[in-house]
Amino acid sequence: MTKWDSRKSVPDVFVQANLGLISTSRKGYRIAPFELFHKIETSALIKSKIQSRQIPPWMLSLGEGLGERSEPGLLSACYASGIMREYANVPQGSIFPGIFGRLSTDRMTFTLKGIGMCKGERIPIACNGTQIEIDACYETPESLLLVEAKNCLLEDFNLRQLYFPWRYLHNKIAKTIRPLFIMRSNEVISVFEYKFTDESEMDSIELISANRYSFADTEITEEDLRELLSSIEQPKMADHKTFPQANNLELVIDLCERLYNSPADTDDIAESLKYVHRQGQYYAKAAHFLGLVEKPQAALHSLTNEGKRIFSLPYKRRQLELAKKFLEYRVFFRCLDFSLNNSEQPEDKIVARWIMEDGWPMNETTALRRASTVIGWTRWLIHLTNVN
Repeated sequence: MTKWDSRKSVPDVFVQANLGLISTSRKGYRIAPFELFHKIETSALIKSKIQSRQIPPWMLSLGEGLGERSEPGLLSACYASGIMREYANVPQGSIFPGIFGRLSTDRMTFTLKGIGMCKGERIPIACNGTQIEIDACYETPESLLLVEAKNCLLEDFNLRQLYFPWRYLHNKIAKTIRPLFIMRSNEVISVFEYKFTDESEMDSIELISANRYSFADTEITEEDLRELLSSIEQPKMADHKTFPQANNLELVIDLCERLYNSPADTDDIAESLKYVHRQGQYYAKAAHFLGLVEKPQAALHSLTNEGKRIFSLPYKRRQLELAKKFLEYRVFFRCLDFSLNNSEQPEDKIVARWIMEDGWPMNETTALRRASTVIGWTRWLIHLTNVN
C-alpha cells in the first residue's frame, strides 16, 4: 500500500489532499504535504543518440536482448556490455559489483519542499532504521556507482529510492557516490546520472547526464517512414473499435512487453508498470485498438498472435510494424504525412477535425482531447529518427 515508485501509484485520496508519505522507521511513516517525486528529464533523452552496445556472445544466460527481461537481467546486461565501465571511466578490470540488497538507514534528518498548504516551506523529517533496498553498486578505486533500476518506463520516480541509499553510503564510504537511475523499455536502456547538492535536502537532485543504449539495430530514417506511408494503399476511417485515449505510446509498448510471457489482469498490469487501475485500462484499450492485445471471456489480457509476432521481431522491424498498426487509420496517416512535409506537427484543432471527418463517434470537445493521442503517437515515431 505504501510502495509508491512513481506519482501514478499514489492513491487519489493523497493526491486530492496534497499529501505525501515516507517511511521513517520499520514501523512508522510521516504523512505531510511534501513533494516526493522527481520528474524524469525525458527531453534530455530526445537529444541523445541511441548508442549501440553488445553483450559478449558467449553469455547465453542473458539470451537475445535482455534475456528474461528482469531488473537483475537488465543490470547484468549493463555491466557485461561495458556501460557501467564507461560511466565509471575506468579501464577493463577496474570496476566490480559491490553492495546490494536490503539494509537499514542510520539516524538521519533532512527536509523536503512543501506543497499545498505548506507551499514555500521546507518540511523537516527524521528517520531511523528505515528499510532501504539497493538494486546494485559498481565500485572502482575512486568512486561507486549506485544504481536504481526499473524494467519499465516511468515519467518520474520517488526520490527516496536514490536519496536513502546515497545518504547511507555517503556517510560510510570515503569515495564519490554517483547515483544512476536506469530504465528499460522497448529494447532501449535509458541511463540518468544525478547528484545531490545538499546532504540535508532530499530534493536537491540535479541531472548530470542522460544517455540511451541498445543491444539491437536502432537505425530508423525519415526515408523508412516515407516508405511506410507509401506501403499503405487505403487508410481506414472509423470502425467498430473505440478510439484510443493514451498519449504515450511507449507505455502501450511497455504493457505489451509485460504480457509477452504471461497474461495479466488490469490491476497486475498497473502494478508492474507503476500506474493506477484507470491508466491500466486506458493503455490496455489502446493495445486492443492496435490489435496487439485481447481479453477473452476470462478477465485476463493477453497478446494476440499478431502481438506475439511483432514483439518477437528485432527492434527496427518491431517499431515499423507497430507504426503501421496505427498508420493504417487515416487520421494517423494524415498526421504523419503533414509532419514530414511541413517539418512540424499539425495543431490539435486540425487533427480533431480529421477525427470528426473520419466518422469517429464523438463530439468536438472529445475529438480535441483525442487529438493529443494522434499527435503523441506520431511524435514518438518521428523521434525514432531524430535520435538516430
